[in-house]
Amino acid sequence: MLRVGVVYAPEPSAFFAIRTADGGLHGVTVDLAEAFARTLNVPGEVLGFSGSGQLVDALEQGQLDVAFMPVDDERRKHVNFGPEYYVVESTCLVRDAAAVPDFAALNDARMTVVGLAETTTIRAAQKALPAAQFKAVSSVSAALELLKTGDADAVALSRDVLELYQTRFPGSRVLDGAFHAIKVAIAVPKEKPVALKAASDFLEQAKSSGFVEAAFRRAGV
Repeated sequence: MLRVGVVYAPEPSAFFAIRTADGGLHGVTVDLAEAFARTLNVPGEVLGFSGSGQLVDALEQGQLDVAFMPVDDERRKHVNFGPEYYVVESTCLVRDAAAVPDFAALNDARMTVVGLAETTTIRAAQKALPAAQFKAVSSVSAALELLKTGDADAVALSRDVLELYQTRFPGSRVLDGAFHAIKVAIAVPKEKPVALKAASDFLEQAKSSGFVEAAFRRAGV
């Protein structure tokens, strides 16, 4: 059994899967997970998590064999990464576009930014916006709820999904520019060289064969 971890959110992206009403998971990472299991000729189980920080813990604790997640130096201490399959910018969706036109205005002690706990994005945002206050939550839905209630002034996530969520918040804006460029890659536990090679070979083949591009089209991203 190949146990693969993915992260789900209310809207799909190259990284986020979605969970349907029947509990099923669908999206780019799910397609990749199922294809990897087929390549190995073993049964596959795709497990959904609400944040990528949880994937790191699950890999370390032996609950997963492989996962797809953004890369940063902190995570390299805990898991081994194969090749990336996508690169995306991280930015912020601000609740009041008139009051917060750019990152300089957001970098203020009166401003509160919400992000997903233990993720590359919130760590990068804290470095880029050292004067702002931060709240860490466990899911995208929880982050959007804080923005909706006014308990946060901005949400830090990848640009592709923020542009989808912006339509839910009249008067909001996705800030121009970015504070971080995220590489999303395949990951395996430390001290698993055979697993790392198998995962790396699979993803390189998936990219070169056009499978990754086709998965993007199927997901509408």
